[in-house]
Amino acid sequence: MAEARPVAVVTEEGAVIREGYQELKMEGYGFEGPEGLRLTPLETAYLLYKGRISATLDGREAGFRDLMAYYSRRNELMWVMFTVYYDLRKRGRKPVQGPSRNSLVFRDPRGNIVEVYVLEENRVISLIDVLEMLEASVRNGRTPVLAIVDRHGDVTYYAINRFTPRRG
Repeated sequence: MAEARPVAVVTEEGAVIREGYQELKMEGYGFEGPEGLRLTPLETAYLLYKGRISATLDGREAGFRDLMAYYSRRNELMWVMFTVYYDLRKRGRKPVQGPSRNSLVFRDPRGNIVEVYVLEENRVISLIDVLEMLEASVRNGRTPVLAIVDRHGDVTYYAINRFTPRRG
């Protein structure tokens, strides 16, 4: 008999698993509170996609597409954020939601904190906005990276650094 998967009750802020979540907690997912393990929308989507949990939305069982449609109505970046979150997990990283709505943060193998800014290929962004992202990351002791998601769902990462040309 197959072991029952933990059930995540979906909320606007993510999901709550009331029981059977110890293994997920030990793997670094969510935050434990009085009602159980609280997951972010990205963690919920990832764990549901990987078949590690089942989910209920408005009292009914929800599949991955149901969940993504629900969260996409609240955050138009949900699909591209999930794409990068999934890719980073596949590469052995453990990202969490960053300080801005389009960023993820993780610790690299050398112990540096990396802040990944998630952007869509055809969405215009100004150079000023890129510089502000860079400066905010550096100011907070993080290494900034841009993750560009193309229309096929492929992710390309760019390390961004500020330099000052020498006169002379």
